[in-house]
Amino acid sequence: MPAPVLISTLTLSLETVDYECQLSNARLETANSETQVRTFCGNYTANQETYSLVIEGYQDFGATDSLCDLLWTASTSGSTLTAVMDINGVTFTAEVAGRKPPVGGAAGDPLTFTLTLPVEGTIAKV
Repeated sequence: MPAPVLISTLTLSLETVDYECQLSNARLETANSETQVRTFCGNYTANQETYSLVIEGYQDFGATDSLCDLLWTASTSGSTLTAVMDINGVTFTAEVAGRKPPVGGAAGDPLTFTLTLPVEGTIAKV
């Protein structure tokens, strides 16, 4: 049996700016929902797959090329962001909806956030 490939690096860019230094976790997730459809012609199962980009990181409001400011602006304007994730030379791309990250945190702790960004459409693997 071959040894597992352990990947410890991942790059994520939104709108062509790399943000891996602000992030501690980034992943593309899929979710399936099945609906049973019953008609006079028979029973059918409808399957819908949805995708999201989940990111966890550190608040960087006000910094040059701020991730938190980018997400906030995209949420306010209703625009999508182009996300490009590279893992071990395999690239995944998606258009994600902006969401406002949480602001603040406990005294003495790093200001962190966790955010789920819905993917508009599908994820492409290159």
